[in-house]
Amino acid sequence: MKVISFIFFVNFVHFLNAQFLYSELKFSDLNCHARGIISVNKAIFLSTNIGKVYKINPKNGKFKEVDIYNGKISGELRDVDFSGGKLICMESGEIGFIYVQNSRIQLGNVFLNGISFYENVGFAMGDQVDGYFSLFYTINSGESWSPCSGKIIATIGENGFAASGSSVRCINDSTFIFVTGGSVSNFYKSTNRGATWEKYPIPFLGSESSGAFSFVYTPQNQVVVVGGNYQETENKNRNCFVSHNGGVDWVVPQNGPSGYRSCVLYSNGIYFTCGTNGLEYSKDGGKNWIHINANNYISMCFTKNELFVSTNENKIHIYKLNQFQ
Repeated sequence: MKVISFIFFVNFVHFLNAQFLYSELKFSDLNCHARGIISVNKAIFLSTNIGKVYKINPKNGKFKEVDIYNGKISGELRDVDFSGGKLICMESGEIGFIYVQNSRIQLGNVFLNGISFYENVGFAMGDQVDGYFSLFYTINSGESWSPCSGKIIATIGENGFAASGSSVRCINDSTFIFVTGGSVSNFYKSTNRGATWEKYPIPFLGSESSGAFSFVYTPQNQVVVVGGNYQETENKNRNCFVSHNGGVDWVVPQNGPSGYRSCVLYSNGIYFTCGTNGLEYSKDGGKNWIHINANNYISMCFTKNELFVSTNENKIHIYKLNQFQ
């Protein structure tokens, strides 16, 4: 355990003549980064590319490693969630594993892209195997998993992206949603725990490194999805789409994000998105995005008053949400 001092930075948005302050916290002494990040009881948990999970107290800067499994984890923990009083982690690699309360559950020879929970119900999605997407659900906070009964045929070259764990959402105890990319991008939704699925295309450009990487679904039935091409980080073309009818139809923002984006979140009427070349926010439903800075970011989570963003290093940046009101 180590106490890290807060370091404050000021970033200028020149065309607004505004200042956005953030503090920086280190969460590990090792060379790593976190794609999974979640807020639980005022603490921040991060799952990393070196198979370790860390807990940060953002009030005093203390961090420590969290034991999630008795054995060694050699792969990447690309997502983390919380259900039933337990921390749940997802390992992505040639074999997909879920870790819950010192147990390791194998979901198959599949690369997993994300997990998401609503109370004790959870949903996990992985790349296609034998032409079908790998879809699983749990009703006991991840202690056991079952394949979804509804099978989805994937287009050749269509898969998910595990950039931030936010391409998969469990909206309520029966609604599962995920987005895909690659050769084509689609929005998939089930309202019966994966027994049947609706499919709607998203007009991202198709390539092995392009497509939908993250989405958010609001109570107002609005969807914002972000992505682009992670190999062309400055490319602004078709990197964000907005739907006002639950994913059926899509429109392009007037002023979109400034490049490839790996994560998008929503809080109190404001959208936030981040990626390799910065952070933006939108206060008009995703129509216009305001660029804040060019930091290299991966993933995000919220508390009531703060936005936490993981960097490409062993650090997170913390923004006070009242700056964006």
